[in-house]
Amino acid sequence: VRLSTTFCTDNRTVSNTTVSLEIERAIKYLELGADELKRILIYGFKRSFFPGSYLDKRAYVRRIIDYYDQLKLSSRADKKHKRQEQSVLREADRVVVVGKTMAEAFSRSAGIESLVIPNGYDEADFQANTGSPEQRDPKEAYQKDPDAFSIVHIGAMNGDRNHPVFWKALAERLKEEKQGIPEIRIKLIGKLDISVQQSIHQYGLDHRVEIIPSLPHEEIIPYLKSASVLYLPINRTPNARMIQTGKLFEYLAAGRPILGIGPEDGDAAATIRDCLAGVMVDFDDLEGVKSQLEHWAALHRDGKLEAPIKGVEAYSRRRLSEVLAGALDDICDHRKKLV
Repeated sequence: VRLSTTFCTDNRTVSNTTVSLEIERAIKYLELGADELKRILIYGFKRSFFPGSYLDKRAYVRRIIDYYDQLKLSSRADKKHKRQEQSVLREADRVVVVGKTMAEAFSRSAGIESLVIPNGYDEADFQANTGSPEQRDPKEAYQKDPDAFSIVHIGAMNGDRNHPVFWKALAERLKEEKQGIPEIRIKLIGKLDISVQQSIHQYGLDHRVEIIPSLPHEEIIPYLKSASVLYLPINRTPNARMIQTGKLFEYLAAGRPILGIGPEDGDAAATIRDCLAGVMVDFDDLEGVKSQLEHWAALHRDGKLEAPIKGVEAYSRRRLSEVLAGALDDICDHRKKLV
């Protein structure tokens, strides 16, 4: 059962209270977590009166959400947060993180060595028809249409992942379309922020983009395998270097070239380079995006667009589970010796 709830303090003069005080009480007595508090606060903006169209209100609420996500802790709260974090790190038998940059950060702040276990992919999802990613024939898995160069993105694309340089590069690339270069098509599968749709329209790409609602996971795999290129936008946030989204590893398993837009010295960029899976282009590198798309489109036209991917098996969940199981065994053995 779900109950629609928001905070209402219109009578705060009579009640001798404030919005902040009511929120503090709700957190304390209802034991609200961070996600629950965010949903309640944002819900108030969603349900309140707005003097404009539905699309205008959606854009307004999106800006509120983005603002909320960018809020920083107060100095007092930040100190408390760091104390609690240090306490957890000191008391833990072993610390597991999802990327090298985070491991380096904990090494600097707490002097501990972390075990890096990134997100991975499920082998069964990609073995149904074509075997493991490194055993199957890429030409068999990739059904090339010489007349259409498809760029596919799966999953949610929020405002932080909506990079104008991508849309601008596509728009300029299409204006400069050379004879013999295949037609570009973009498929976006999943929930999109209103800003993404606005960017598509702004750059005149409506006729090139196919927006597909969220699909069951098993129905997404064929889109990955049949794509010319897979698009990986990294959130443009202060922690961008640490981000390795789960979709990166499914992209690797699909065996198609990856175009990432994000920090070139980040964890995702390193993984793509190590696996020879594609490129990561900086957030503002317009020419880099354009030249890479043109290069891949030409290879696609000639039937030579492949990704010489290697080392993908290391990111299977089976392998990663073995690493975690080994760490748990080490902890148990260590505790036995202390008894």
